Amino acid sequence: MRGSVRLETGPDVQRDYAAAVAAHLGWQPIPGMFTLFAVDIDDVTYIGHDAGSNAQHEARWPPGEEYLRPSVTPASLSPPEPVRRLLT
Repeated sequence: MRGSVRLETGPDVQRDYAAAVAAHLGWQPIPGMFTLFAVDIDDVTYIGHDAGSNAQHEARWPPGEEYLRPSVTPASLSPPEPVRRLLT
């Protein structure tokens, strides 16, 4: 996962967050007494192993690419073969 994180110190943001937590979880955080971060995700990459074919499975968002790369040897992979398993 790649992206950026920023510290949220504005009193309005802290107050809104505390109200949302109270509404959903039932306890009230005290604004200014917690650290709040905003996370902006730019992209996510999943790399796994496909046990059935012994291929590398990769999915990327964005741009919405997903493919298998079958093993040729223990140290090399063949060209990507498009699949749709995780991204719909």
